[in-house]
Amino acid sequence: MAKEFVPSMVKANHGMIVTVASYAAYITVPNMTDYGASKAAALSFHEGLTAELKTRYNAPKVRTVVINQGYRSEER
Repeated sequence: MAKEFVPSMVKANHGMIVTVASYAAYITVPNMTDYGASKAAALSFHEGLTAELKTRYNAPKVRTVVINQGYRSEER
């Protein structure tokens, strides 16, 4: 998706890219290693793209946001 839409956003210097990762990008648990690795990759993509948009492409108005959702266990 980024390869398709980012070039036109850069050209217009306008747009927003939302990356959905997870707290699993920072810490993972047994039996979820593959999930944690995919979320770490999503976070790395976000950080790299953010830096490139500002420094390489000079498109500061193409904004990026990463969502690292998690869950909260309720004590009963």
